[in-house]
Amino acid sequence: MTGESVLITFCAACDISMSATKLFKDVVRYVWNEPSNKGRRCGKLISAFIWQLRKRISTKPVTVRLWNGAQYIAYPQDSMASFAFYAHIYQSEFISFADRVASDGAMVDVGANVGLFALSLSHRFKESVLYEASAEASRKAQENITLNSLNQYRIRGLAVSDSVGTVNFSALAPTGLTNKISTDPSGILIDATTLDDDLDNDFKRRLSFLKIDVEGAEINVLRGATETLAAAPNLLIMFERLKTSGLDEINELLEAQGYSVFAIHMGLPDQTPDRLRTAHDLFACKQSQFEAVCRRAHETLLKT
Repeated sequence: MTGESVLITFCAACDISMSATKLFKDVVRYVWNEPSNKGRRCGKLISAFIWQLRKRISTKPVTVRLWNGAQYIAYPQDSMASFAFYAHIYQSEFISFADRVASDGAMVDVGANVGLFALSLSHRFKESVLYEASAEASRKAQENITLNSLNQYRIRGLAVSDSVGTVNFSALAPTGLTNKISTDPSGILIDATTLDDDLDNDFKRRLSFLKIDVEGAEINVLRGATETLAAAPNLLIMFERLKTSGLDEINELLEAQGYSVFAIHMGLPDQTPDRLRTAHDLFACKQSQFEAVCRRAHETLLKT
């Protein structure tokens, strides 16, 4: 009997509504298909259902231990929190790749939200700057950093763009944790900086992993980071690419800086046009280091 069929039988027996049944089916499908849950799917299903139940009866946060031993404060009203219960490794394909392939050094997380991504790599990068313009999200990120005694992790409550000044910020979710730069007049003005202006030169040289997730404004972040991209000798970049965001402009900027863009498929770099065109998240590294990155990805994947 599959996990999904067990769920349907359970929902029918408990007279659970169709909308709730669909939610539970989606949760089962996600948990069952998440690669990092291999060998622990049943335990993760139980964890997911307990979390869904808890969200409905309590607003108190709980602390959960992540795959690398870091602790994460999960607030029931935050959609991000569910992934700490649904997956052994949050965004496992990308976290695992960065863990295996990135050079030792420092990390920058632009669009850090409550810090779950950065926490999932905190064993790998002992020094980090997290940028999060949402006051609520940055407060919760600071809670997580403090809980884990990550004394070399800094939270910067700023937007990151291609110039220093202010930007209009609009909420994408009612919790206020997911936002984007926009021209919506109902938004609020937020102080903005660039990576080139905000990071000191020594840190730029230590930087080995840069993650950018800013809901379509990735090109702006990269435009304001050309000095940073040039100064970091072994930089691996991960960036989100929404369907509404074209890749050509980003690719052109990165190529001009000597970087090569690639997708990840089954744990390995993939530069086939179809994969690049459809991937939601992409990576980039120095063109001169692409073969070495591929080789390291192959070697470390064989060991997992």
